[in-house]
Amino acid sequence: MYNINMKFDNNSIVLIIVAVFIIWYFYQENQAYKESFESQLYGLDGNLWNMNGRLLDYSYAGNIYNPDISKLTVYNIKNFGAKGDGITDDTIAFKTAFNNIDGILYIPSGKYIITDKIIRKRSGPFIIKGDGINKSIIKIPKSLRELNNSTLQKERAAPGGKASFYAFGPCFFEISPPDITKNETIICKITNSAKIGTRKLVVDTTPSRTLINKWILINMKDTPSGDLYKILYNYDNSLIPFDSTQEINLGKKDINIPNKIINIGENFIEFERPMPFNIDVVCSPTITTFNSLYNNFAGIQDISFDSTYKPYAGHLVEDGFNMVVFRNVCNGFANNLSFKNVDIGLMLLNCHFCISDNTIFESEKKRLGHHGIWLSQGSDNLINNFNFKSIFKHELTVEGRTIQNVFQNGKGINLAIDHHRWGPYGNLFTNIHVGLGTRYSQSSGQIQRGAHAGALNTFWRILTNKCNDKTSKCSKLPLPTGKKWGPSINFVGTFKYDKKYKDWHVDSSDNNKITPENLHTNMVQTKKTRLNISDVSIPTITLVQPPKM
Repeated sequence: MYNINMKFDNNSIVLIIVAVFIIWYFYQENQAYKESFESQLYGLDGNLWNMNGRLLDYSYAGNIYNPDISKLTVYNIKNFGAKGDGITDDTIAFKTAFNNIDGILYIPSGKYIITDKIIRKRSGPFIIKGDGINKSIIKIPKSLRELNNSTLQKERAAPGGKASFYAFGPCFFEISPPDITKNETIICKITNSAKIGTRKLVVDTTPSRTLINKWILINMKDTPSGDLYKILYNYDNSLIPFDSTQEINLGKKDINIPNKIINIGENFIEFERPMPFNIDVVCSPTITTFNSLYNNFAGIQDISFDSTYKPYAGHLVEDGFNMVVFRNVCNGFANNLSFKNVDIGLMLLNCHFCISDNTIFESEKKRLGHHGIWLSQGSDNLINNFNFKSIFKHELTVEGRTIQNVFQNGKGINLAIDHHRWGPYGNLFTNIHVGLGTRYSQSSGQIQRGAHAGALNTFWRILTNKCNDKTSKCSKLPLPTGKKWGPSINFVGTFKYDKKYKDWHVDSSDNNKITPENLHTNMVQTKKTRLNISDVSIPTITLVQPPKM
């Protein structure tokens, strides 16, 4: 018989404890890995993705064409008379620069007082470049209501005056080149209807083959019967916009969707990317030029917008601390910006392929705001790395036929992802931390504008504070209330599955190990194989280097 005496010193005990911990840790990691979740709509790397299905392709969101910024002329705002001393009113200097130059407008470190709207309506490249957040500061001492000596009573007496003049704009800074739809030429008409996912369209004439590898716009117009909105709401007539008399009252509304031509044959055009919705000849579809893609470039970078603190006036009665709007801009960018005490931060109206990267929202005394980042119409914009340190009525907003945009890698205290009616269609929200998670689907907009969301909007890996970092377990988010919220919505992640919404697709997981974590990033990486194309352009985030003065 052997007598074994085991003696352990303190070092041995520590080593044993460490070893046990390591084994436990890797066991947990392995369990978490085993519990990783793949969507039926996409699979691991797009192996289950169907271009004719309900999950759209988001790999084109972001800049697809960048002019050579290095060749642009640099102008210093101080050469136009600005002081940046925090005392002098620099409004005139900014107005002069905005309306007379093309190139880069450099805003050196300082505090610039602005007391009126600054509007640019020229085409051509135009970039506003500061020295960085909290270095180049735009100071707004008074709201638009104060500067215009306006009153709510007067504003509400205006036609349709159910809200303040300043609830939805204008903004202090507006970059607004000519409207895309008014400056493009019809190339041909589409003569045959086509299903979602189609890449070849029949046209009335054979265009010149010089258009191969060129970007164009596919235009569709609404009809008195609301046929365009029927498409955007997946043919559910109960969800499309109506007026107070319950009659169709849609006006002359249309959409313009970019695509790239890869082949031209006798009376047909083949495209690089699948159609995001049905093409219906009843909507008079045409193919037009897209010259604005190359002419309407603009950017703003490395600047803080700091409004003087004033208590929030209230929802729809805002005072007009509205900061930046891009209108009709293509391949633009709004990077490294901060907004403080604002009613509206950033608006993208009728914009395509723009990027917003690294935007920060904050306030004093827990002041509310109206819209943080607001997209209306337009398509393929990429909203990346946003951080809401303050609360807005609507932190993120999509409305009015805005299509295939991507919001990703953002966070906030208690984010509201607002679908503001009029057919926001097929937008993606991926890898977003919504904080408390009690308002992630909270949406607004007048009821006559139809259901909040159009079809095929996708929520992919939406996280909350109720996630255990060690186990990746999360409390499940409830789905939006009722089908009237929108048709054919996709939910992938920690969502409570409710079978009563039969046209909603829910891939529900018990943990946040969703594969891939960011759908847009993976779609960019797998674009070549999924779409079977040889040339893959990767969207880029434009960063302007500090100018040499």
